[in-house]
Amino acid sequence: STSRAGFVFSVEALATWNERQTSTRDLNFNDSIRFYLGDDHRSIYVPMSAIVPVSGAVSPIASRAVSSFINVNAMGSQQRSFGRELLLTLAPDLRAISNATYASISYALSRTDVFRNGFDGTTAASPNTFEWGRSAYDVRHTFVLQLGQAWKYVSLTVFTRASSGTPFTPMVGEDINGDGLANDRAFVPSRGSTTSTVDAQTFNALYATSQSYVRKCLDENAGRIAGSNSCEGPWTASMNARVGFTFGRSSEFARRVTGALVFINPLGGLDQLLHGSNLRGWGDQAPPDPTLLHVQQFDSAQSTFHYTVNPRFGDTRPTASTLRTPFQVS
Repeated sequence: STSRAGFVFSVEALATWNERQTSTRDLNFNDSIRFYLGDDHRSIYVPMSAIVPVSGAVSPIASRAVSSFINVNAMGSQQRSFGRELLLTLAPDLRAISNATYASISYALSRTDVFRNGFDGTTAASPNTFEWGRSAYDVRHTFVLQLGQAWKYVSLTVFTRASSGTPFTPMVGEDINGDGLANDRAFVPSRGSTTSTVDAQTFNALYATSQSYVRKCLDENAGRIAGSNSCEGPWTASMNARVGFTFGRSSEFARRVTGALVFINPLGGLDQLLHGSNLRGWGDQAPPDPTLLHVQQFDSAQSTFHYTVNPRFGDTRPTASTLRTPFQVS
């Protein structure tokens, strides 16, 4: 930390290595491979006879070590994580203006990786396999602006945060490998490909009408099973504010009484005021819809599933999510 030319500048670095984190394992899962899919060569843990051709529904009974039970989950401590962060903070020295004025801006560059299995995350192979991948809460870039001003009877503080998007994984909406969990990462076709498992017209329509971060996600995973948390949602912003007031020192009563108005998510309130029911999502942290494909049917002759494309893949609009941050005044 240093002070120079009317500014206070600080640099902080943090690294954390976390051992023996909570993990899950299905003791009743038999990871013997029965066959491989014909398109993405994914390992399947039930025989073809356990898959309904007309719907593609998979019965996980055949992947059970004991067929009278479904999932028998055991809690363990095999998960690990590694996090690191660089924090830069710049605060101007405003004492020349007023001792009651404060402002600072900070930037955080961070990364968190997690070592986990498919029961705790997503999978493209056996869910028993542990692998390193990006954490679901790994926000790489964060800017924070803080402002404060106090007058004789009134004070104002504002906290504003802007963050890069949260990671997400293109997923199949249903269980296709027979492990009993809808945790299978999707095979992302290339644009213009002639694959018969995904309708090219609907996939190209999704690509043409989606946001830039969705197109980037599809491009980076094209022609392969998507990587774990290999995509990133859009930037988001949030804001809180507080207006405090006192009654001065004219009497014993006035010195003892203070009040405040606290504004939670005023950006959300402004969004509703300007856009009504057609909200833009200001002030919300809605995660992108991760489901890229839905199973339509199964072709036993080709050993492939056929899929429909979810037109709302990657959507973060408030109408597509039940996670909302309401505007509140207290």
